[in-house]
Amino acid sequence: MTIRLKTAIEQLNSEELEQVTALAESLARRKIEDDAGKKLSLAWVGCLADAAEKSGVEAAHRANEIRLGLLSKRPSK
Repeated sequence: MTIRLKTAIEQLNSEELEQVTALAESLARRKIEDDAGKKLSLAWVGCLADAAEKSGVEAAHRANEIRLGLLSKRPSK
């Protein structure tokens, strides 16, 4: 624990100390859960190999076309 953290904690009342404790416990659990047995998954690699768009620029243009098409089909208010 750093001196800065220790000094800040010493200034807290019991309710604030409980909140800090709960937060610290939550962060510790999340770290353990994130690291527990997870392996890097690259299943997404190559999933767009058959797409008509062959570059990111082409894909961005196509996405804009799709958005504009959907907007034009939307009923007006």
